[in-house]
Amino acid sequence: MNITTELEKLTSLKDRGDLTQTEFEKAKERLLFCDVEGASEMDEAESLPRPKKGESNGSNHYFLIAFFSTIAVVFSGGSAAIGPNSLNLIAFAGFTVAATLNWVSFFKNWSSKS
Repeated sequence: MNITTELEKLTSLKDRGDLTQTEFEKAKERLLFCDVEGASEMDEAESLPRPKKGESNGSNHYFLIAFFSTIAVVFSGGSAAIGPNSLNLIAFAGFTVAATLNWVSFFKNWSSKS
């Protein structure tokens, strides 16, 4: 987010009469002091809709995470096989646990939709 651009937008809104002086000052304060709550209220109409729980996007999301974590297991396993030092073995073990948990989450989500 470019603060200068956002300030210019606020100024043009105020100049057109779409914002009162009070609204302009509040919006400017939120922008300058990074008030996350205020910013989320301002941008709520412009934000993209989030997928709801139970939509088909959820299965794809779980699958992609499980798939890419499995790829991490393969690469870290190869690295551990080439140079079996403690860091490579710990990385392999960690990625293996993560991939397993991700696949479990995927299958739980998938079976609950069936």
